[in-house]
Amino acid sequence: KIDVDGLEIAILIGAASILKNPALKSIIVELGTESERNEALALMQQAGFEVKQKSTRNWGEAYLIFERSCYWLWTNQAYCLLMLLFLFIILPI
Repeated sequence: KIDVDGLEIAILIGAASILKNPALKSIIVELGTESERNEALALMQQAGFEVKQKSTRNWGEAYLIFERSCYWLWTNQAYCLLMLLFLFIILPI
């Protein structure tokens, strides 16, 4: 979960390589403004995530729950190469 009172976007930008790690399955980000939400959405989509749940609190802040997109997993080149290796080399053994 990321909730750092206004630094969420900077953290997402700085964590770009970590966010692309397929081992990371979900993340919760709390955001204050609509522009922050839009920027976070774009950054998370680039990293292969999609919004699974959105909740707005009474004072305007929202948290977004992102989960790894199945589309990203199947289009990620490294993942595809590993799957091919598994299907054609390891599985037949």
